[in-house]
Amino acid sequence: MIDKFVNSKDYRGLKKLNTLSLQSGIETTDATIFLQSTLRLFPFLKTLDLSYNSFNRTMITQELHNLTTLEELNLDGLKLHISFLQTVATCTSLKHLSMIDGELNDISEVQGPIKFKNLESLFMNGTTFNNSFHQIIRPITTLKKLSLQNCGLNGTLHDQG
Repeated sequence: MIDKFVNSKDYRGLKKLNTLSLQSGIETTDATIFLQSTLRLFPFLKTLDLSYNSFNRTMITQELHNLTTLEELNLDGLKLHISFLQTVATCTSLKHLSMIDGELNDISEVQGPIKFKNLESLFMNGTTFNNSFHQIIRPITTLKKLSLQNCGLNGTLHDQG
């Protein structure tokens, strides 16, 4: 289990790291501080996997905005506040998002649909929604792959294109 990344002043070996997988590997009492300090160390990440950790209600808004090269984000099995998803949607380089078996809390707090700019694939199998999908996520014209199996959705899913 990892509880902290330490980067000395003179060491630059991981500055250009483009893939970081911390799947089920983080053990910390304060996930927010851990993620803030970690994401600052790797500004060129293209793929970030935080799946199956316990980041309940973690907010890392500023750090996600700093990851301007992030293309793939895996958040499988996480319980997240809906505002986290709203923040993720503003990452313009993000092309692939996976939230399989996740949980979105406080969906009632959404102020208008969430709009992803360049998302090509969205996997939310087993993620529960208290509302219908189209009320939460605005149509994504760039979307090529969508998987919403076992989400308990109701209503009509309109053509995205």
